Amino acid sequence: MIVFGCAVTDESTFDRCFRPGYDRAAEADSMLIEDRDGGSVSAGYNRILERVGALDGVEAVVLVHQDLEILSADFCARVRAVLADPRVGLIGGAGSTEVAGLDWWDPGPIVGSYDWIYDESGSRVTMESWDGFREAEGIVEVEAVDGMILVMPGPVARTLRFDAEIDPSAHGYDIDLSFQVRDAGLKVVVAPLGIAHHHGLVVLSEPTGWIEAHQRLARKWEGRFSVPDGGRWEERARLAEAQRAAADIARNQLSMLRNAADERALAAERRATRAERDAEAARDAASTPKGRLRAVVGNRLYNSAAAIRASVRRRDPGRGAAE
Repeated sequence: MIVFGCAVTDESTFDRCFRPGYDRAAEADSMLIEDRDGGSVSAGYNRILERVGALDGVEAVVLVHQDLEILSADFCARVRAVLADPRVGLIGGAGSTEVAGLDWWDPGPIVGSYDWIYDESGSRVTMESWDGFREAEGIVEVEAVDGMILVMPGPVARTLRFDAEIDPSAHGYDIDLSFQVRDAGLKVVVAPLGIAHHHGLVVLSEPTGWIEAHQRLARKWEGRFSVPDGGRWEERARLAEAQRAAADIARNQLSMLRNAADERALAAERRATRAERDAEAARDAASTPKGRLRAVVGNRLYNSAAAIRASVRRRDPGRGAAE
């Protein structure tokens, strides 16, 4: 049995994004655990994992953001194929092979396999707009994965927990879990699961909490990250690193927003060009006798009259010729 878990804070997003994907992917014995008790992502996920611990026959636990949609009907089969390797302890949709801080994508390279849908019209980010990104066509081992989707085999789900001390809201829990899995001697991987993340292009609207989480994560995993020459992390060094990373995120967001605006402008230009062609064709058609008649009486009446004339011709060919 594969168990799905989601910490729900917005019912409309849950119904619009997560629910269709779950209905598409769920098997007959799949189970969905919804947590609505609030608090941090870590707290919600830990409550889900506690409930999973009381279940028998759990092959894997899939923890999913409420704005993530599973696109593949064979999602469970894809998960089982990756977990056929007993050394895999965590699967994600995107990650990095070199992690130097809470900004897991820097210095990269970033690998992933998912669609980024940034508005309700279905507009998508092309991954070429994300510097250093490359598509994961198969299973790629990484140091850490993004928390939009976290897939754990049953034994990992029963033994590991999220560290709620890292962040009281929604930062760093995914990197922390990735490092826990790797410390347990297991692999963290990215795989093509067939997913879409419905998320706006602004990924960091309030940097203060993110900076604080960066510092806490650096303290906990001091030996895992790059450190300044001369030894241990100092508070000022952690703060400076976090502020630099937050600034990089802001610059990347601005770049993606510009790219999205350019794409919308290009689409509008194409629509305007098509409208001009259609208008020109309509003017040309209106210059003919039939076109002028159609403009006066309207398409529907014109078509009805044309159908009547055609019927008369079929019954009395001579009359049609005389007209």
